[in-house]
Amino acid sequence: MVDIDIHRILSNIGSMAQEITNANNRKFPLNLVCDMISSVDKINLELNKFRQFLAIGHLNTVSIPLHKDSIYRVLKKIDLDIFGVSETNIKKNTPKDLYHFPGYKFFQKNRDLGNSGGVGVFLKEEFSSNAKIINVNFKQSQPEHIFVEIEIKKVKILVGVLYKSPNIRYGVFGDIFETLAFLTTKYENCIFLGDFNINQLTPDKPDHKFLKNNVIEPLSLVQLIKEPTRITNNTCTLIDLILVNSPDKVKTSGCADMPGLSDHHIVYCSYSLKKTKFPPQLVKRRDFRNFDQDSFSNEISNAQWNTVEGLVNNNIDEATLQFEQIYSNAINKHAPFREVRVTKPVAATWLTDEIISLMDLRDKFKLKHNEILKSNRRQNLLENPRDTFFYTKFKELRNQVNHLIRKAKIADFNNKINQKIKDSKKFHFNLKEFNIVDSKKNFSKCHLDPNKLNECFSKNNNAKVSDFLLKKMVRKLNRNSRRANFKFSEVTPNEIIKTTKTLKSNAVGIDEISAFFIKISISSSAHIFSKIVNASLKSGVFPNLWKKARIKPIPKITQPIKATDFRPISLLIAFSKILEKIVAKQMKQYLIDNNLLDKFQSAYQEKHSTTTALIDITDNIYKALDNSEITILVLLDYSKAFDCANHTLILAKLKALGFTSSALDWIDSYLSKRSQQVITDKGESSWIELLNGVPQGSILGPLLFTILVSDICNNIKHCKYHLYADDTQLYISGKVSDINNLIMKMNSDLKRISEFSVNNFLKLNEGKSQYIIIGSRQNIKTLNNMQLSPITINGEVIERETTVKNLGILFDENLSWDAEINKCISKGYSKLKQAYRFKHFLNKDSKKLIILTYVLSQFNYSSIILQNLTKFQCDKIQKFQNNCARFILNLKKFDHISEGLTEIKFLKMAKIRELQSLVLMHKICQNMAPTYLCERISYRVSHHSHNTRSKFNIHIKHSRTNFGKYSFFNYIANKYNNISQTLNLNTNTSVFSFKSKLKAHLFQLS
Repeated sequence: MVDIDIHRILSNIGSMAQEITNANNRKFPLNLVCDMISSVDKINLELNKFRQFLAIGHLNTVSIPLHKDSIYRVLKKIDLDIFGVSETNIKKNTPKDLYHFPGYKFFQKNRDLGNSGGVGVFLKEEFSSNAKIINVNFKQSQPEHIFVEIEIKKVKILVGVLYKSPNIRYGVFGDIFETLAFLTTKYENCIFLGDFNINQLTPDKPDHKFLKNNVIEPLSLVQLIKEPTRITNNTCTLIDLILVNSPDKVKTSGCADMPGLSDHHIVYCSYSLKKTKFPPQLVKRRDFRNFDQDSFSNEISNAQWNTVEGLVNNNIDEATLQFEQIYSNAINKHAPFREVRVTKPVAATWLTDEIISLMDLRDKFKLKHNEILKSNRRQNLLENPRDTFFYTKFKELRNQVNHLIRKAKIADFNNKINQKIKDSKKFHFNLKEFNIVDSKKNFSKCHLDPNKLNECFSKNNNAKVSDFLLKKMVRKLNRNSRRANFKFSEVTPNEIIKTTKTLKSNAVGIDEISAFFIKISISSSAHIFSKIVNASLKSGVFPNLWKKARIKPIPKITQPIKATDFRPISLLIAFSKILEKIVAKQMKQYLIDNNLLDKFQSAYQEKHSTTTALIDITDNIYKALDNSEITILVLLDYSKAFDCANHTLILAKLKALGFTSSALDWIDSYLSKRSQQVITDKGESSWIELLNGVPQGSILGPLLFTILVSDICNNIKHCKYHLYADDTQLYISGKVSDINNLIMKMNSDLKRISEFSVNNFLKLNEGKSQYIIIGSRQNIKTLNNMQLSPITINGEVIERETTVKNLGILFDENLSWDAEINKCISKGYSKLKQAYRFKHFLNKDSKKLIILTYVLSQFNYSSIILQNLTKFQCDKIQKFQNNCARFILNLKKFDHISEGLTEIKFLKMAKIRELQSLVLMHKICQNMAPTYLCERISYRVSHHSHNTRSKFNIHIKHSRTNFGKYSFFNYIANKYNNISQTLNLNTNTSVFSFKSKLKAHLFQLS
């Protein structure tokens, strides 16, 4: 906190006894200025007279992100219920934290084009559950507009914000007349706020007459504001208006200057609509003030476990219930729940009461200046209104406020960020709290009916299936079953302890037991929990308590209004996840040992990832390009695939894979009779039983789904394919002249996959499925002049795309990677720009960590995939890194950067791509990668018998073009051979040692 002595600052301005003479030779004691009421306090006093009614205001903010602190001060002190804003200057990529204020929900409409504009309405959260944007049939961009319907005590009120740019003709208000007429007819309570840019102090001007005669009078509206709302050196205008159709309900109205925030006045009114009195919001939280970890662990160790032990082999449900009850009792004793009143978080911790007081003092001098200005104008005095004592002192105070805010920010940032760099959790948490990086928070709360949400979320889980088709599929699978030889093995207490330590989330299920408490005490209870686990596996019964899930709806979009705008997040009991991890590990080991998992399924398997999947696909495409062939790539999309997974089919496929009846009984028990409950701000829904689907958010669910689709490959006869969970892609290569034959083969495979999907009760989404044809520029040009047969799924034609997103990477027609590079750079610059606003408050180490973690990391995912880049592309990526280094080192745009990169120990981007690619190649050579990558390499010794030093080098295949030369298994393999000899490394070198030596070598080269 920065200490501020207001009286000391006043003494610097001048003696309190000093008198100042204005143009009229009237004398003003300086202490009268200090005793004046500030603009904010003036509004507050006026509105407090009618605090039981709605307090409404509007301000042209001239950019919300730029003035967030000052707007927060206004909202904090005036406590407006509805706050309309214009010229919000919010872009598509503006972080939400820069226009979010605690306690308010923001309804916004941004300007599509340009650098400014935009309108919005801040509404107190207690009213937002019954508020919605009204979409009107007005397509013009001017005047900018947003209309929000708010229902309070069953009375509907419409609030509209309008903004006309100064250089736009006033006739646009005639264009929107029909829309306003419809709204004023529909709603008895209409309030239109905004910067109309039509001066109400000049009644003889055409624009004033037009607004009056064509909008205000025909709609029986009344304009409330009577004083000027924008005062400049040479003008004094009233352009910020409040129009109402029920003026008798207005208790008070007015305007006030907002120095340091906007060159417009804030306009406000109190509207006679009584607000609902909401009780204080209370939440239950655990009280850790007296929590002692050792004492809690001792409590668990000394618990009466013999009661649980006696129930384990007789009643697994009762044993589980007793086990959890012991835990709950111990937790409630050492960290009991207590009700905590929810308070609004502080939006700007550095905006202290002392600084706010100084802001008030600053405003008073501006107000006094305005009084003199108005007086001079009334008396037609020619004195320059800015040549006054008060305006000079206002500027001094304004600068003083800015200086103190900056000083307070520096102190706050040092304390909470720069000094926390070694505390990773707090460092990254505070980065998000200070809006230095995007927190990815969605501030919209869910006010929908929880029962309707639950019905929506469970719709696919409970879809009916054909019994006839299901029985037919089961009979077919039973005919091809392996000999049953998989059963679950017993686990030891030590395995329980090890597995528990791998739990990551501390989210709680219906038992309210966090993984935190389990992890710190599992060594004291593992002997009992292992018996519960073993009894469950042996009896084939999954505890019923662990089948219940709480569903938390998370908004998909900024302003959700319907059930489909929310994504369900399932919160499961932590103890159930331990059991699931144990089961999943045993199942995976059996499937891997018996080679039962699809070779090209890259999800949920060790050594596999989306990167390895993309390497496999792109290298095949490069091979085709090297042979002057084109590749048709089809990306299939399934709708709610995990929710549609049929339990009977999963069990039948597991049986076909050799699972014993006892193992099948357990999995059947795990899947069946599951239920879920949705929790929103409106309460809890009733429980709904789920008939299909694998548990969302579970450990075992994804593995069971991959088993369900594991035989999809049997339906692919002509194409190559790759799977990642429910992401399925097919591709086929050939000559341009053979394109329609290739399409025919693709359609043939797609037809079989469609039949497979129907037989397995999965829903292919034809509308979201895509295809692209990849080839050289010449081949694509030739192709575009040909008549192509359509690619279809279930009779629906799939549109050909020029760019598609494949597992997060943008593929284009030439595999040039231009679109992917532009995407990464665009995202990176957006994050760099966000961090740049705080460059004066962050030290070098903090900046470096931010850049590595949030900015340059945009290229981490795609760096290995981006082979065959041009010099122009490499330079483009490197310039991006150079700008990041300039941010860290506070260098100017044209300062040399080479030494700077060395100072902060940054490898150049090309070297980073080389490092990551060579490390992956080393893993491939050590068989620490998927089979589909490891079997791609061979060594020279297997191609000739010459006893040379390079006989254990990777064999490099001949390539005809740069496509082949720069493919991963040619270009990186060649580099791997060279670097292995240079650094005297071989396939026996550990990955850690290989990476360390290679990194040191690349730094030396730099």
